[in-house]
Amino acid sequence: MKKFRFFLSLAKERDWLEEMATQGWLLTNITLGVIYTFKETEPCEKVYEIERFALSRNPAISELTARSNAISMAKEFGWEVAAHDEML
Repeated sequence: MKKFRFFLSLAKERDWLEEMATQGWLLTNITLGVIYTFKETEPCEKVYEIERFALSRNPAISELTARSNAISMAKEFGWEVAAHDEML
């Protein structure tokens, strides 16, 4: 299922994603920061954390390394990447 949503608040976006999980919809992709793709599953409790990386059009190695390090650290703490949007 796809839904179009625009959020000005990361907290409201996170709360909406967590509510979608309680209804049985898990996030699988985000496109252009406003098109959310979900897969149907058993209703569950999920905790989402949103991280936005403001990469330039031609990102420097340091920008890419910082993003990679943040994702690696999250995985070390047991987090999983639910979706990734290169535009954000």
